[in-house]
Amino acid sequence: MTERPSTFLARVTSRRRFLAGAGAGAVGLFLAACSGDGDDSDGDATATSTSEATPTGTATTEATTAATESAGGYPRTITHAFGDLTLDARPERIVLLSDAEPLDSLLQLGGTPVSFVFSGGYIGRLPEWVADLVPADVPQHEDLGFGVYDLERIVTEQPDLILGVWMGEEGYDALSKIAPTVSLKEVEETTWQEIHQMMGAILGEEELADQQIAAVEGLFDTEAARVADYQDRSVAVAYEFSEQLNIHGERAQIAKLVKGLGFEVVAPGPDITVTAIERWSDVADADILLSPSFSEERMDAQLSNPVFSGLPAVQNGSWIVLGPELAQAGYLESALSTEWLIPRIADAIIEAAEGRGEPAA
Repeated sequence: MTERPSTFLARVTSRRRFLAGAGAGAVGLFLAACSGDGDDSDGDATATSTSEATPTGTATTEATTAATESAGGYPRTITHAFGDLTLDARPERIVLLSDAEPLDSLLQLGGTPVSFVFSGGYIGRLPEWVADLVPADVPQHEDLGFGVYDLERIVTEQPDLILGVWMGEEGYDALSKIAPTVSLKEVEETTWQEIHQMMGAILGEEELADQQIAAVEGLFDTEAARVADYQDRSVAVAYEFSEQLNIHGERAQIAKLVKGLGFEVVAPGPDITVTAIERWSDVADADILLSPSFSEERMDAQLSNPVFSGLPAVQNGSWIVLGPELAQAGYLESALSTEWLIPRIADAIIEAAEGRGEPAA
């Protein structure tokens, strides 16, 4: 996939090039000003932590969380993709570089950011599952593009912790010159459960994080019971984008939820397969077809493909479009978005199984 309708989606497809060293935009422009000839202090930002982090030198290190506690509180050490960070006290001035996983998780656990970067995702607004949790007085800053940070602005906000995802080593190095920094996700394998546990450790809310994770995981049993009559059907998650066909395997975002509801996932492989648009036949055996829609233009292109229109699931009314907000929830994979999405995926499967899906073109 070579294009996306927003920076939110660009981080999904462009991050491998970014992490491999294809430039971090404005990060390097402000690095010298923040480093102060080797002095890690910036004179403005206050820190509640000390860092023992040594950059890993690779972006493929799996993010994990380990909290070493003193009498159930602080100091505690957070282990993330770029090393260990020791927090001497609960962070109170947290600056978020994203309106995705960091915002969802922080708010769900009762934290409030100093500010966050707003990309708008696929829908141009905060999504339904988080919008009501965002205080009206929290500043929302323009998204400058993938891997581009307004470091000067971040300095003026005097954070005691910076949180983001997909920073890359160069971005992390620049940001950690300003304040203690944690990347919640740098590899695909990091799950929403791990992200939420890490945020719980940062805030001293491990027990609450575990309770919230258990509640979301419990939804699979509840919703699987609701779709039990249709679990003999197979399901494919596939869609056209940028003149290519994308098929989700059982380890890929939305298809993981489908499998968790008890369905066989039809796909060439366990991850996302990107192949020629003519290869709709790869999902021809699926009884149900779910297609995330990132834009009306992209869906129009899919509908105009005669191979797609001839699929049995499409002809039988067993094809469902998952609109942009559902697509965003599936790609974001936070505890909040997953909780919101599971019953809606179940609804889509029921509608498709009963032949009430989109009509054939």
